[in-house]
Parts: sequence; C-alpha cells; structure tokens
Amino acid sequence: MSALRLDAGAGELVAGGHEASAATLDGAAAGAPAAIDGGYGAAYLLEIVSALSVTAGTVALVNGAVAHQVRAAAASIDDSDAAIGSGFRQLEEGFE
Repeated sequence: MSALRLDAGAGELVAGGHEASAATLDGAAAGAPAAIDGGYGAAYLLEIVSALSVTAGTVALVNGAVAHQVRAAAASIDDSDAAIGSGFRQLEEGFE
C-alpha cells in the first residue's frame, strides 16, 4: 500500500478534478431529453432519464463538496507544517 502525500499543489490538482467532474455532470443533466420516442415505453424511459439526472446532480454535488474538503485538508497540512517549523526554529534559537 502506498502512502498518500498531499501538498498544496496535489490538493489543488485533486480538487480541480472534482470540480471539473461536477461541471461535466451538471452540463450533462441540462442536456437530458424532455421527450423520448419510445412508443409504449416512453413514460418508463423518461422516468429512467429523470432518475439518472437526479443521481448525476447528487454526484456533482458530492464532487463539489469533496473539492472543498481536499482544499481544506491541504490548507490544514500547510498550517500544521508552518507551526511545526516555527517550533523547531524557536528550539534552534534557544541553543544558539
């Protein structure tokens, strides 16, 4: 198993991918047909398309939330690294 390393650059790359996915899904949902030539099954086909559109919207929303959380995690890691670095600098100054 490999370790996950998250820095600001990697976090932005991952978050951007989630945002792009969300935008693509939202765009696809807007292009769903309002009518289907499905004969006797048209109503059922429209129900399927409707369910897929709702699911796509939900997945898009989740992707947007994941993008936000990835950015927050990367920022938190950066803040922790800065605090730890500051602590080490204070220790180093104490030994001079």
